[in-house]
Amino acid sequence: MSRRSDKNNMVGSSDTIREVNELSVKIGLSPEIIIQALESAIKAVAHQKYGDKSKIVVNIDRNTGEITSYRKLGVIEDESSKGDSTTIKLTQAKLIKKDAQVGDTIQEKLSLGTDLASARIAQQKIAQIIKDEESKKQYEEFKDKVGEVRYGIVKQVEYSDLIIDINGTRAYLPIRNLIGGESFREGDKVKAYIQAVKRSEDGRQIILSRTHEGFLEALLHQEVPEIADGLVVIKGIARDAGSRSKIAVFSPDRNIDPVGACVGIKGDRIKTIIHELNGEKIDVITYSLDLGQFVIKAITPAEVSKVIIDEDEKCIELIVAEDQLSLAIGKKGQNVRLASELIGWKIEILSTQQESERRSKELTQCSALFAEALNLEEIMGQLLVTEGFSSVEDIYNASIKELASIEGFNEDIANELHNRANKYLKEENEKKIDELKNLGMEDDVVNLPLSIDDKIALSKHGIKTLEDVADLSSYEFCSMLSSSAINKENLKNTVDSIIMEARKKLGVI
Repeated sequence: MSRRSDKNNMVGSSDTIREVNELSVKIGLSPEIIIQALESAIKAVAHQKYGDKSKIVVNIDRNTGEITSYRKLGVIEDESSKGDSTTIKLTQAKLIKKDAQVGDTIQEKLSLGTDLASARIAQQKIAQIIKDEESKKQYEEFKDKVGEVRYGIVKQVEYSDLIIDINGTRAYLPIRNLIGGESFREGDKVKAYIQAVKRSEDGRQIILSRTHEGFLEALLHQEVPEIADGLVVIKGIARDAGSRSKIAVFSPDRNIDPVGACVGIKGDRIKTIIHELNGEKIDVITYSLDLGQFVIKAITPAEVSKVIIDEDEKCIELIVAEDQLSLAIGKKGQNVRLASELIGWKIEILSTQQESERRSKELTQCSALFAEALNLEEIMGQLLVTEGFSSVEDIYNASIKELASIEGFNEDIANELHNRANKYLKEENEKKIDELKNLGMEDDVVNLPLSIDDKIALSKHGIKTLEDVADLSSYEFCSMLSSSAINKENLKNTVDSIIMEARKKLGVI
């Protein structure tokens, strides 16, 4: 930018404003930001020459472009030894202002020169400020666009990233966010999902992805009008980018086939998406509130013979024919893994033969347990197993009516079974309690209002005395207990009460 100087230390001209305006249009920043950058650059040069503590004032007239710069100095006595870059001795001050007095503040015109070092400092400062402002503007423009899909041009291919130009904005597409087998060159057009927008000192603020589940969801919104209009809802997506995806869709309108809407006539809609995703296979299934039906659809293309749901463990067993086993599991377990991710439950796959062998083993083990624990004939134990009883606890917790309803049983047999189960469990608990005491657990802990399994769990974690209990936090206590106990809604209240009572007994509170 052009410069001139006069006796009032005012430099610059209307050319300064013209050049500022031209630069403003070129880089897309307001003239005010650029002028402030120039002022900061001049200050940086001044501080380099006069010291960081110097009180520098720089002002560029927004109309004329004239630059005024000076530093403020406090006037001190000539004999003073306390001078620094913010002060000036009286004799020198009078050369600037004839009537200067000790204690006054005077303004000294800046003489910054035009040496190469000063020019570099100014250039670096301006460049840094403009870069920071561009970064701030970019962040503000894109921070609310996470989740959108944009087209861009590959400007540069680096070792770890593709640098993408999105209408003049620099974005980054990490190589790890490319679908397997994809390769782009400079100048290629690429469609990508805005995964994250963050403030970053290195300028890597806009991160793109083609592997994110959101990319597939965004493509569905673009290609399927029923989804864009809310007539079809995406209930879940599980994706193995570049290989296979599963999508669960639902429509509140019974007249709309959600799967058909996504696939399109002759598959035209889904084919467009598959092409964009480099041939990725896509299974579109109908979402169902019936978990059994949902998981059967989720494991497609395999056919399921039986579904066994364990709600306590959030686990589902799928029994399939021998010729469906590998199909259900998929290559490297991909099919069952994606189905599990889609429904949010653990899925285990068994063949009909494997289930038969397991059932046979369970029948033998459980019937033997019942025969020994309850002094039953083996045939009666097998009958209980076939009715779904797998432990003595199951028999004890069953109602007399439920037991009596088993074929060949009556109320007398049911009562006797219940009494024998009760006696067995009491004896087992007493054995476990004796074992805990032998391991050093105090009576105060043995008598806590917890199940015997929870007390055993505490013992395994070294909790054997009242002091041990009092030192625990609620979180620590709960984390030690069995998984079944952790699922109880009132567990935390019980644990809090136990800890407080232990502290009271010890006089801690």
